[in-house]
Amino acid sequence: NPTVKHIALVGLRWLLGGVFIFSGLVKCVDPVGTSVFVDKYLATYSLEALLPMSLAIAVSLAVVEVTMGMLLVIGVLKRYVALAATILLLLFTAVTLLNATLLPIGDCGCFGDAVKLTPWQTFLKNLVLLPMAVVVWRNSEVAKPKWRRVAIVMAVVVAIPLAINLYSLRYLPIVDFMPYKLGVDLRTAVANERELEGVRSILLFENTATGEVVKFPAEDASCWSDPNLEYLDARTESIVNESSKFADFRVYSRDGEDVTLAMLNKSGRVAWLCINDSNA
Repeated sequence: NPTVKHIALVGLRWLLGGVFIFSGLVKCVDPVGTSVFVDKYLATYSLEALLPMSLAIAVSLAVVEVTMGMLLVIGVLKRYVALAATILLLLFTAVTLLNATLLPIGDCGCFGDAVKLTPWQTFLKNLVLLPMAVVVWRNSEVAKPKWRRVAIVMAVVVAIPLAINLYSLRYLPIVDFMPYKLGVDLRTAVANERELEGVRSILLFENTATGEVVKFPAEDASCWSDPNLEYLDARTESIVNESSKFADFRVYSRDGEDVTLAMLNKSGRVAWLCINDSNA
């Protein structure tokens, strides 16, 4: 039935375009965060020479994705855009397969901080989108474009994501998906999350052969029978839930004690000086 086929094709085109628009927009609202993901890819693929361009690459990728998505939804140059989407998805599928197997990077940042996907979930997502792009490409008619209309539409659809990127770079993101966004009461949020964490007792030993300080669960008796281990101390530590929003927000004393809540609960304004001593 030609009508059913036409409706199905339009539905596929809109769905594919919607995914591209969403993927691009969540990158647009946080171009700096997107550039962090770009940095990881460039470093993993030994393209460190391009690291100074990571922000420009992040902005360009976001603009391209939104532009392609909007053109697919509107139906302008749909056959050519679907072909470009197919090529792009082929590249994404190959990269995400490597991410899930030989060159692990972790979260690919495909949907920024809005939706977190595992490498395999990202690969399967691309594996679903790729045949959709092929179907739209192969079944879209070739029509002679009205270049005046195309030029106007292109100017608008490129200007929108570009403007969002520039605004987000100049000011705060229009929509912030980060847990540390403006307005969050960090004291309350972190304290509430820590209350849900358990604690465990640990024993600290020094390896007399290497000088390294190692820790063992208090119930592990094997550490007492090792002649190379010298007992140092016993203490408790939080059982960190890595899926928590503020799992990475930890401040430790020189002795290794978690003092996050003590620092947050100081009255009045607190200024924190963070020093990256990576060369030490």
